[in-house]
Amino acid sequence: MTVKCYECGELRAYQDCHHSGDVSVCHSCERYYQTKKGKKKTNKIYYCDVFTLTLSNDQRQLYSLVEWGQALESGKYLVLMPDITDDEWYNFKPSLFKHLVKQSKKSFENCDCYKRDRIIRNHPTLPFSSYDAYVNYLDTYLP
Repeated sequence: MTVKCYECGELRAYQDCHHSGDVSVCHSCERYYQTKKGKKKTNKIYYCDVFTLTLSNDQRQLYSLVEWGQALESGKYLVLMPDITDDEWYNFKPSLFKHLVKQSKKSFENCDCYKRDRIIRNHPTLPFSSYDAYVNYLDTYLP
């Protein structure tokens, strides 16, 4: 069985696509990039569609914030994953985290609801089934 990719318009095998309702997108049309602690791979930012920042309590986190800014300027979808225990929050200003959450939500504003849900559902490391569940999770971290 073949389906037509919603993004590129090419016919693909059913198993080579992500499916969300009546919309199908081939695996090659959505590229994810997740920051690794201390790893500098700026060129991958320009080839991805979705940039993920895993926010942790680490001194090497500063370069990841630079990559976040580059992805923001490039118009990528921004996904934020906090990986911080309760006693590590003292190193983060609440205003910085609130700003990152706002930027993540804003990056999805011009995207239709099917695509937003598909991006979050098919993300390799996110455990959420919809965009709304992802936003509710982020809102639990806000002061």
